[in-house]
Amino acid sequence: MPLADTLKALPDQMLDAMELTQQVVLTNLSAGTATAQALSRNLPALPFADRLPDPVLLTDQAFDFAAKVMASQKDFSVKLVAALRPIAPTAPASSKPAATKATSTK
Repeated sequence: MPLADTLKALPDQMLDAMELTQQVVLTNLSAGTATAQALSRNLPALPFADRLPDPVLLTDQAFDFAAKVMASQKDFSVKLVAALRPIAPTAPASSKPAATKATSTK
């Protein structure tokens, strides 16, 4: 397989492996949660539990921020490459920027 094809396929393979690992973690965590619930029934409630922030909201906020950081970094990187283009060696004519995939919000 040519290097360009390997480099193009690698990110998808990495994402596939990451998603498989996530599924394994979630499956095992679900099994462990039942045990934890049974064990925690006899523990007293946390006195400040009602003041803890919503974990789903915190997760959404963190990933919204991360998306903004990534967009800013991408914009900076594109401008940086453009600024360096005059001193960069000429790329082969077949080099084209890779199309970006639309990301889904699950």
